[in-house]
Amino acid sequence: AFSGITLPQLTDPQTNDLFLNQSQTAFFGSLGYLGGAVGCCVSAPLVVKLGRRVTLLVTLPIIVASWLSLALSQTVWLILTSRTILGFTNGITFTAAFLYTIEIAHKNIRGILSGIITL
Repeated sequence: AFSGITLPQLTDPQTNDLFLNQSQTAFFGSLGYLGGAVGCCVSAPLVVKLGRRVTLLVTLPIIVASWLSLALSQTVWLILTSRTILGFTNGITFTAAFLYTIEIAHKNIRGILSGIITL
């Protein structure tokens, strides 16, 4: 949803100095999902080796740094790189968060909490 909301501003040369052409716009929309697919594949060994909580604690600073670099970027390549890293870390985080929630939640609210994560 983030890429859909920001694309009108990033493709309009009148609004700012940073302008995405048609191919860059396609990359901007899809690199998050591509990174997420790779992140989901990488998450299984990380979750097993480090544990769910540590995996979350390791990826959260990377997510914050990626969002900051996305917000403050001045070049197209930095925007595309930030989107890829965000997708990658989100793929890891969603897997670890789902498993961690199932582990620590009481059995009566596990379904609700896992539904909230998916939402």
